Amino acid sequence: GDASAEGESHELALCCAWGRSLEDGNLTYSISSPDGPSTRVIRAAIKDWDAELPAVTLTEVPVSGPADVTIRFTPAEGRTEGQAVTSFTKRGLISKVEIAIQGAVAPANTGGLGQIAKHEFGHALGLGHTNYEGNLMSPAVSPDPQPVPPCVVQGVIEANRWKMLAPVGKRPTPPRVSHALLKIAIAQAPRRTTLESTPKPAGRRRGRGL
Repeated sequence: GDASAEGESHELALCCAWGRSLEDGNLTYSISSPDGPSTRVIRAAIKDWDAELPAVTLTEVPVSGPADVTIRFTPAEGRTEGQAVTSFTKRGLISKVEIAIQGAVAPANTGGLGQIAKHEFGHALGLGHTNYEGNLMSPAVSPDPQPVPPCVVQGVIEANRWKMLAPVGKRPTPPRVSHALLKIAIAQAPRRTTLESTPKPAGRRRGRGL
């Protein structure tokens, strides 16, 4: 999900699109966590995404049942880390995503935990990284709470345009260009390095931080 810079252009990589799981306009997710406050922080991060995507409903389901996106939080000392492992159909469409997050618990780590959850869920929705810093989907993620940027929302819509922009009933298709780049016309934000995301093999995305 790495973006390629082109001059001073700001770009967001579009990795992939959901398949038939998105046909009914609903994606399910579950949160497995031994810590109640941390669970609430992760849930709030997903609800922020849900509020920005009117064409899709993100529905939480019990951990005991199947879910399109599973999120597992493990309390741990040190860095707050996240990894999204995406499974694909034979046509290259997303079939399921498993997100694993570990780090300090809330409320002390509310900012870092919430931002990593939003970042990894962005990958789950089909996004790669931006080629600049200061954005939710930058390789370096700030722990400071911020809303989901409009350009990132547009990236999700473009990646899943077969459902979010196309007429109802259209067959699921990947983004028009493999690892397409969505050009972003916004000012670059200040450099943030507290949370980092490192390159990983295809199908795996990891965010990590202090």
